[in-house]
Amino acid sequence: MYEQFEWFLNDFDTDSMGILNYWYDGEYEEAIEMIEQFTDEDWQKLLSSYKEKSDFWKDRMVYCFTDKNNPYQVQILNDLLKTENDKLFIKIIDVIRINFDVKKVSNIEEVLKRIDKLLPTVDSISQKVLLDFKEKGTVN
Repeated sequence: MYEQFEWFLNDFDTDSMGILNYWYDGEYEEAIEMIEQFTDEDWQKLLSSYKEKSDFWKDRMVYCFTDKNNPYQVQILNDLLKTENDKLFIKIIDVIRINFDVKKVSNIEEVLKRIDKLLPTVDSISQKVLLDFKEKGTVN
């Protein structure tokens, strides 16, 4: 199943000709269904290959992560929080705040500091995402 997922995301590894809109119109749902069928072997393949993929590809991948009980998804999200790409970082924050337990983020203090640095530099929608994550990450 990993090979099919990889091929599928490769088709959406660019935003030429409005492919981005096509992705959000529902194609991502097919990718989620593929991930739901992953075996441990598929997850191992993804773990060994995702770091070499483009940030656009990673963006598509994390958008498909919806299972808060899947340790592979949690591991990849925590690893990708180290990205230097602010847009990808915000997407990961958004996915975590919606689908996962924010308090289980490794290095939460470091993530919250990065959010504080980003807040004055991003658009209002991204600010809302970051502030919501921050609120969920700091509630006692």
